[in-house]
Amino acid sequence: MKKAIAKLLTFVMVLMAVLTMAGCGSKKEEAPKEEAVTEEKAEEPAAEETVEEEPAAEETVEEEPVEEAPADYTGTYLGQLDFSDMMKEQFTQSLGVEIDDPLFMDLTLDLNTDETFNLKVDAEKFKADVVAIMKNHIDDIIRVMMEQNGLSMDDLDDLAKSNGYDGEDAFKQALMEQMETEMDNAINLDEYKDQLEISGTYTINDKTIVMKSADGGQDQITINDDGTLTLIVPTDDQEITVVMTKQ
Repeated sequence: MKKAIAKLLTFVMVLMAVLTMAGCGSKKEEAPKEEAVTEEKAEEPAAEETVEEEPAAEETVEEEPVEEAPADYTGTYLGQLDFSDMMKEQFTQSLGVEIDDPLFMDLTLDLNTDETFNLKVDAEKFKADVVAIMKNHIDDIIRVMMEQNGLSMDDLDDLAKSNGYDGEDAFKQALMEQMETEMDNAINLDEYKDQLEISGTYTINDKTIVMKSADGGQDQITINDDGTLTLIVPTDDQEITVVMTKQ
């Protein structure tokens, strides 16, 4: 499982590189019974009445705790991988632009009643979010490009027109389209489908879900007291903790 999840992160890193380079219950109390006995002792009941109270012992047996049914953890869980810091680092190193935009990748886990599972990421949404960040900072990206060529943003309109554009707005639009085209040419999401969706079987042992993927990998997910699941996603230099909530 760790190898399979690592593939998901590899895809993310490639995608980002292309973009940046291109631009409970307790036992019942028996107090009521004690009170009944106390009252009858105070009244000094006849011996016959005392005999009638003996069935109380049978009641105690009937009130033994009943085992609770196992919790049902089947269903769909949603979590998010936080790539905000990674994106910030990529922008700074590759583009020379500082950003503080949040970036998350949605992770969905289905635990089916037949003890099979499916783990997948929403790559299309993630790609769209990255593109949106690029668009939000297109002025900063162009400014760095201009400065590297000894120009300023004041020269952008003239530069755009000299290159056949109607103006700076048309130039910005063309630059974004070029970035998206290069990204699509470099990465075909259909080709990564087997890396973006992982399936297999699972078993539940106490507070741990043991997942075995079709490729033979195995990993564990911790079941928290509040019903959420904690998944540890390995990377080359760190581990990312993902808390998944049942939908």
